[in-house]
Parts: sequence; structure tokens; C-alpha cells
Amino acid sequence: MLGDVFSIKWMEDTDRENVTAETFHHQFEKVRREVTTSNVTQWGQHNISHEFLSLFMGNKPTDLEDSWGPFPPMHDPCLKSAVVSSDVPINIMALSLVDAENSENEDDIAYWKREISHLQRNRFWMNEVMMNIVHLMMENDMVNTDDDWKIIMNEPMEIENWDCYEDNLQVINDECFDISLNPYALQFMQTLVNLCEIGHTSDKFADAVLTVCTHPPVWGIV
Repeated sequence: MLGDVFSIKWMEDTDRENVTAETFHHQFEKVRREVTTSNVTQWGQHNISHEFLSLFMGNKPTDLEDSWGPFPPMHDPCLKSAVVSSDVPINIMALSLVDAENSENEDDIAYWKREISHLQRNRFWMNEVMMNIVHLMMENDMVNTDDDWKIIMNEPMEIENWDCYEDNLQVINDECFDISLNPYALQFMQTLVNLCEIGHTSDKFADAVLTVCTHPPVWGIV
């Protein structure tokens, strides 16, 4: 059975707590602490955060025992098996390979090894494409320090310049890889945001993309 960590943690808290006494804000803070595999964020009108859960969920008895969480991360049964969503396909392949090895099916073993190797090569290529685009932009701006690189690639900046981000998204989708058909490419979206937020224009990004992505748009990498 598959389920994302946020949904599981939200449902566990709802089942464990007295919804007539817990507010949305209290639940948000607890779930945010328990979810370590993604960034839990508030959206919409925050003025409902002080309402009790029962206003929207109705009165219900507590289903889970007090001993069922919250758990320290190293002992959390949910987090022990959790993987980043973009790695779900490769983990499914890895489990299929384990099954094939356990059954000593040589044909299946060879097949799943080929599939895993193919997927890893594709992902490595996508990483190289994105890194080359960023490198080219940094070289053009005569900026190329480790700190600048870390900020652009990894800093969780909040998006303010939506026009720039949407232009960046459109050009990389049209020229490099179809985002809707390559879920792995979603991990690069933060980089697109960061480039805009630190002052790199969408025109410069488009120039770099057109220089690097001389191939037709790619799909099916997963």
C-alpha cells in the first residue's frame, strides 16, 4: 500500500486527537514537525487556522491510542519506509529485482537490472542538462562560487516573481523535457524559482536553455 507521508501524518493526528479541542493551527504545527520528507506549508486564508477541526469534520471519537505517535523520526514506522516521491519508480523496480533474486529467476533479474540502469542513466542526463544551464548562466554573469551554486540549486526560496518563474518553466518544458511526462524534472522547479528570486531574468534563462537543449523535447524519463 502506498501513501504520502503528509497524508498519513494528517490522518493519524486527526484520528488520535480530540477534534473538538484541536485547532487547524495546532494540527498544522504538529504535522509539519512530523513530516520530514517534504515542506508542509499553509495556503489560503489563515484566519480559519484558529477554528476547531470539528467545525469541518464533525464530532468523532478518538480512534488511535495515545501510544500511537507522534514518534521520534528514527522510530517512526511511516518514515522508515518513506522515499522521496520522485524515487518511487526506481524503488518499485528495486523491489521487483529483489523478488526476482529471491526466486532465482535469471531472466527477470537481468530485465530489472537493465531497467534500473536505464532509468539511472536518464536521470543522470537530466541532472547534467540542468547543471549545464545553470553553469552557463553563472559564467555569463561572471559568478561561479560554491555558495552561489548552493543557493541557486538548493535554497528553499519563496516565489515572488511569478512571471519570471512561469516563463522559465515554459521554456524548459518546450525546449528540454516535457514536465508533465517527466515527473523527475519536478525536482528542478526550486532552481527555476531561485534563479528568478536572485535576479536572473527569464530572457537569460531562455538563452542558456536554447544553447544547452539542442535536442527535441524529451519525455518518458520518469
